[in-house]
Amino acid sequence: MAALTLQFPLLCLITDPERPNLLTEVEQALTAGVGMLQLRGHQLTAARLYELAQALRPLCRHYGAAFLVNDRLDVGLASDADGFQLGRHSLPLREARALAGENALLGASVHTLAEAQAAVASGADFLVVGTIFPSSSHPGMAGSGTALIATIKRMLPTCPLLAIGGITSANAGAVMAVGADGIAVISAIFAAPDITQAVQDLRMAMKQEYEYMKNEREQTTAAISILANGQLRTVEAGSTVADLLRELAIAPARVVVQLDGVIVARTDFAQTALQEGSQLEIVTLVGGG
Repeated sequence: MAALTLQFPLLCLITDPERPNLLTEVEQALTAGVGMLQLRGHQLTAARLYELAQALRPLCRHYGAAFLVNDRLDVGLASDADGFQLGRHSLPLREARALAGENALLGASVHTLAEAQAAVASGADFLVVGTIFPSSSHPGMAGSGTALIATIKRMLPTCPLLAIGGITSANAGAVMAVGADGIAVISAIFAAPDITQAVQDLRMAMKQEYEYMKNEREQTTAAISILANGQLRTVEAGSTVADLLRELAIAPARVVVQLDGVIVARTDFAQTALQEGSQLEIVTLVGGG
C-alpha cells in the first residue's frame, strides 16, 4: 500500500450500499471532484463488502481519490484500500496501525475533545468530527454545532478535521470557518437530484471559506504572547505545553500545569496547544512526582 497525501479542502463521500445504482452514482461524484470515498456497510457480509470494494477501488484510483474502508480491516487489506475509518467499536488505532502499516491512512470518528485527543495520541492521521448538525443517518440526535470543530482545532491545530452530520452546501462554509479541513457527507450527494451539481456546490462552499481562512492564518504573526507564572513570554505559534516545558528546561514528569484555570494531564502536554493570551501556572514538584 503506497502512502497517499490528502488534498484539502477535502470532500468525502460515504457510501450508502443500499443504492441500486451505487457504482454509477459514485463515478458521477468522483468525476465531479469527490476526493475521498469511504465504503461503509455494517449490515453487509464481508463477502459483499469485498465485492463492492473490488468495484470501487479501481474507480477511486482512476479519479485520484482516496479509498477507505469503514471499520473492516480484513476487507480493506484484501482489497488494497488506502486506509480505514475507525470508530468507538472498531479495533483500537494502535493495533490497526500495526496491521495496516505506516502508509495506511487512519481516520478516527470522534464526538468529543477527549476522544479527539486520545485518537491523535494513538496515531490517527485525521479525524471525522460529528454529529455537527441534525442528520437523517442519526435520527433523534441533536447536533453538537460548530463549536465542537472550533474546540478541537484550537487544541489540535495540526490535525486535519472533517465535519460530518447534516452538512450541506448551505452550511459547509460555517464548519470551514471554525477550522474544518473538509466535510464528509452521504445524503447531501446521494439524495440530490443532480449529483454532479451537488458535488460542485459543496466544493465551492468549502473552497471559498477555506481559502479565506487560510489567507487569514498566513497573515497572522508566527509568534504569540503568553503568561507563564505571571511572566510575559513570546513563543512560536502552534507551540504546545510540552514545547514550552522543553524551552524552560523543565522535566514534564515533575510539574503540574494549569492552563487558563484548567489542570492539563501530563499525557496531554504534547497535544495541548498554546494560544495568544494563554495563562499558565507551572508548579514544580519537590521530592518526586
